[in-house]
Amino acid sequence: MNPEIGAILARVSELEATGMDRKTALLTVARERRGIDLGRGNIDLNSRPVVRNPDGSISTVYSHTIGPDSEGKFVLIPGVRPGLDRIMEAGEAADWYEKTGQHLGKFSSIKEAGAYAEALHKQQEKLYK
Repeated sequence: MNPEIGAILARVSELEATGMDRKTALLTVARERRGIDLGRGNIDLNSRPVVRNPDGSISTVYSHTIGPDSEGKFVLIPGVRPGLDRIMEAGEAADWYEKTGQHLGKFSSIKEAGAYAEALHKQQEKLYK
């Protein structure tokens, strides 16, 4: 087998092992390989876990920004994940990203990441009202 194809298949398997469906895993790997994994992330925004906050509000896309990464991108990572009934601290969220590769988007600047996070928050708020 061609080593490059082997690496692609290994990455797809790695993403699937985190619970990502095959289609999303293939698209994620294609974006990674082509260097176009900017903006939108690799998480299904229509089926986010819900954290009930002490004040009665809910969180689905609470996020943290890390970076720049090795490619100079700022990565918007989720602070809410399946199987956890609270918002993750920044360090936990970074560990989750390292383990799963799941992110809400990669951006050229921290300002772009923040703007997208705000727009995403507003969009999710409309879905859950």
